Amino acid sequence: MAYCCFTARNLQVIAFSDEEGVRFQTAFLGSAALVGTLPVSALLISDKSGATVQHALKENSFEGTEESLLQLKYKEGSVWGYIEVHIEQGPVLESLGLPLGVVNGIAG
Repeated sequence: MAYCCFTARNLQVIAFSDEEGVRFQTAFLGSAALVGTLPVSALLISDKSGATVQHALKENSFEGTEESLLQLKYKEGSVWGYIEVHIEQGPVLESLGLPLGVVNGIAG
């Protein structure tokens, strides 16, 4: 079944990986790149096996350059809103028979 909708503003969907810093022991790598605060040194951070962030990007089909990644930035004022989607890591919604929950903050 196909769905279609129209929005008053442009909509972009972005998927970040390892925002919690599990693999590279540093948080918010993707979102830092998106807002222009990713330091060059972040590309050299390595995981337990010795693979760097830069290596992981190339291994996962990143086609940009170090320079293009570090220049990535949304212009201030160009984003109207932001919604972050997470899976529930507990039984609350399921036990209530709810498919979706909306919160305005998280703990941790």
